[in-house]
Amino acid sequence: MQGVSVAVAVIGIVLASFLARFDPVFGAAQVSAVDCDQRQSLTAALLILRAGETLRVNGTCLANIVIDERLTNVTLDGQGTAVINPADPTAYTITVRGRGITIRGFTINGGTEVVYIQDGGAALIDGNTIQGGLNGVFVTRSSSAHIVNNTIQGNSEAGILINENSSARIGFLLSEERTASPNAIQFNGTSGITVTRSSNARIVGNSINDNRRDGVSVNRLSVAEISANVINANGGDGIAVSHNSGVHLGRDTGTGIMDLPNSGENAGVGVRCTIGGYADGRIGPLDSGDVNFDTGSGPEGGCINSLAP
Repeated sequence: MQGVSVAVAVIGIVLASFLARFDPVFGAAQVSAVDCDQRQSLTAALLILRAGETLRVNGTCLANIVIDERLTNVTLDGQGTAVINPADPTAYTITVRGRGITIRGFTINGGTEVVYIQDGGAALIDGNTIQGGLNGVFVTRSSSAHIVNNTIQGNSEAGILINENSSARIGFLLSEERTASPNAIQFNGTSGITVTRSSNARIVGNSINDNRRDGVSVNRLSVAEISANVINANGGDGIAVSHNSGVHLGRDTGTGIMDLPNSGENAGVGVRCTIGGYADGRIGPLDSGDVNFDTGSGPEGGCINSLAP
């Protein structure tokens, strides 16, 4: 009987989504809905979702979901209350390989990676609580993300990891914006944000606090623009740059969110540079302007300090 109940639930969600999909007058695409508390299947709803559509999700869903390459310009909307827990906690909770994907308004718990964007995927991650995995948001293998208005906390490794020729905007969407859309990135087991292996990120206006190691780590041929963030009470340095990477800390002058320096006090120094890194812009009040640059000729040296006060 359990198998019959599952089959009925799947048929129900397919029929409901089909009936909701079209405007009866104009034939325009409409919003679909799934209610996990009513034993409707989020996985089944995704199977019939089409490009340009929005899926509204209610309740607490037990699922590991994959948004694959066939889906473009779709939105999953948790409406500020929906919860996704992984059915298999040893797998990724949400995997994104599609482009133009929006994930908004969920609490997403656990999994080996909580939100995993891979293989050319592109996603907007907006207004979620993302917690309890290895990395909170992992962007890898030539993928991209806009990450705004989230709380990313309590992950055993990084809050956000940008890896392998990937890119992210963290805390804003458009360069002309005057106010940030900040994330709270906190209580993670390594760095708040790591940018690595030929990746780049623009990190603007966030709270990056109480992470076990560095607030922001940029390494292995990567570049980050980091401005107007509060980087505070992290167990390592505010910003660590190494292995032929660079950071731009706002601009030498200006008061916009792209111009301003960062602030906060951490266990280490404001900016630490090793192994051929560089830093430009201005240190400002971050760790009272304290920096540590290894400029020597040894294996840890070769750093360039172009920071203004």
